[in-house]
Amino acid sequence: MKKLLLIGLLGFSSLAHADYCMSIKEFSSTLMDARQRGVAEKIAHEILIQNKPSSYEDFRVLDSLIDWVYTIPVMDSSTEKKVVIYDFADSAYKTCEQFEGVK
Repeated sequence: MKKLLLIGLLGFSSLAHADYCMSIKEFSSTLMDARQRGVAEKIAHEILIQNKPSSYEDFRVLDSLIDWVYTIPVMDSSTEKKVVIYDFADSAYKTCEQFEGVK
């Protein structure tokens, strides 16, 4: 699972310039999936620190997403897990679009 989270982080780095908010959505989905599979918050933060994005702003955004995802409990059933993964990624995308529209 750590590898999956790392792949999500690396995917964010390579896609960020093409469509920033879509990259946020994909990373958020991977991050919530890791959360639902039991990856500890400390591990998520360590992976982010070890693979810092090129800009401090991107680092802060991803760090905030990690903090946000760990406010949401782990669901019991696989169906609930899928729903919470989708909902979290969608919320992160919509939030990103709101902020991107402000710039």
